[in-house]
Amino acid sequence: METALAPVPSDLLFAELVVTALAAERQLRPYVGELGGDPMLLRSFGRWQEIPHPSRFVRERSEVGDRVGELYSRMVDTDTTMAGLWEKRVKAVLSLPRFIRAADSSPAAEETALFVRTALSQIPLRVVPISNTLEAILKGVAINEVMWERVSRGPLADAWLPVDLIDRPMWRFGWSASDRSLHIVGNPVRINPIPAPPLKFQVLTYGTKDTPWGRALCDRLYWVWYLKKHASKYWALFVERFAQPLAKGTYPYKPGQEATNKEHQDRLLAILNTIRTGTAIALPEGLDVAFLEATRGGDASYAAFLSWLDRAEALLLLGEVDTSGLAKGPGSFAKSQVSNEVRLETVDHDAHLLGSFETDTLIRWIVLLNFGPDAPIPRSVYDSTDAPDRDQRMKGITNSLNDGVPVPLGYYRMTMRVPGPAEGEPVVTRPTAAPTLSGRGFPLSRPAGGRWERGPGGEVHGAAATSEAPVSELDSIFAALARQIPYLVWLTQEDDLVRHRPLHNHVVMHGKIFAIDHPIWQTWWPPAGHGCRCSIGVITAAAAEAEAEGYTGPEPTGPWPIAPDTGLPALPDPGFSGAPDVATVVKDLLAALFHALGLNPEEDS
Repeated sequence: METALAPVPSDLLFAELVVTALAAERQLRPYVGELGGDPMLLRSFGRWQEIPHPSRFVRERSEVGDRVGELYSRMVDTDTTMAGLWEKRVKAVLSLPRFIRAADSSPAAEETALFVRTALSQIPLRVVPISNTLEAILKGVAINEVMWERVSRGPLADAWLPVDLIDRPMWRFGWSASDRSLHIVGNPVRINPIPAPPLKFQVLTYGTKDTPWGRALCDRLYWVWYLKKHASKYWALFVERFAQPLAKGTYPYKPGQEATNKEHQDRLLAILNTIRTGTAIALPEGLDVAFLEATRGGDASYAAFLSWLDRAEALLLLGEVDTSGLAKGPGSFAKSQVSNEVRLETVDHDAHLLGSFETDTLIRWIVLLNFGPDAPIPRSVYDSTDAPDRDQRMKGITNSLNDGVPVPLGYYRMTMRVPGPAEGEPVVTRPTAAPTLSGRGFPLSRPAGGRWERGPGGEVHGAAATSEAPVSELDSIFAALARQIPYLVWLTQEDDLVRHRPLHNHVVMHGKIFAIDHPIWQTWWPPAGHGCRCSIGVITAAAAEAEAEGYTGPEPTGPWPIAPDTGLPALPDPGFSGAPDVATVVKDLLAALFHALGLNPEEDS
């Protein structure tokens, strides 16, 4: 790989450290894949003493033979509600768009960002170690093993790349009490733990920096899980006890004849056991069987108690209950909005945590191995912005550009959720859309048979019709009506339901007046979207002259409106742009004209 700078002594020292680390990694790899059991009571060997796990639940509530942290795994594996809520939280982050952003706009930063982006795309099933990384929130710490390899082919040939990430359980590791260094423990071949090589393991500690084991969310969930486990067991016993009647039998008791009494008792018990599985039975004379219905009083409910515990889990894992499907009773729109904002805050927290962790570990290591310690480090970004936040960012971009402030391309692409095209990749460009018109104050009069035309600067002016210029049927109708109806006006319902989306904005069109044969009417015509309630109004020649200053020019109220969120010409909704059909135009204009003249065509007929 070509480098711009000649090697310096510090670079040579760094290269030697890398070679040493990779040599240790090759020696370590067989042991990492074959680590044996790790009983908690045998984790300190000889002179090596580890930092004990800080959780009282791990130390006191683990089952016999449990390894460190296996209590946490059992909690999730045996509680379907907890597992489902955690899956919901993890998938909310995995579904976010992921970007690798350059550290700055310099060519070196762009180069390292492209390199890292390509390198990470080579890792198979990367979502698996990402999911394991997020388990640091649940268990306090998460560890991934990085498999490095110097690739021999492909776009990054001769580079050191992570070819795989393997999630490892916490019980395989420990931290030295003397220097807090990571060690691999529990290996049946070696007595002493193995110091972890540099750049080999990603370690995310969550909740506290006081101990490398972190602080697990499962510690807060433990008593909820414990109560659920026992409440479910007792509920099952309750259902078995009270779901079927108790069979009661009587037999003739004869004093002093114990052998006979025992024989009758055994026969009756056999009959009662047969009743549980049989559908019919014959009883000897003298034996009687009755069924007792078990009843209980009070309003205690196992179902209500377990539902309360489920909601407690939702509060701890998601921060709210409504979006989990476990809410009790009817909800409200306002309450659901607040709950959704809390859920989005949780997603945003996890996204920032994951992006910072990837930047500080794997991405930094890739750059160090291939570019040296002075190269700019790109950042991993999980875009967790919701729709309102994204709209606010788009307005900020528009205002910045209008004020002449440049906007970084990476920020723009992240806001619009549009990735950068790869080299040589085909791209889709914007088709020619409605122009931005700036002419105003042009005289209305024009040569007979003429039309409004667009000049080289986008202005609109009168031009004489020629035999070479094709005139459509719609143009002919507009030209015929121009003397009687020189202007049309766009009207909305002027309420909160009028659309003001980015680009497709109906609000900015309200009250805008243009000449009847203005090019805008070849794009805007009601309906301008599904359920659009807008309409076209006409301004007669007499009404135009009656104005205080009189309407002049093709754009008396200004040029083509601009959508404020984008700085681009406002357009109808997708699929509703283009010239209207002739029948619709004639029908709408006649209806508007009758309305303007105060006529009712049905009454006149």
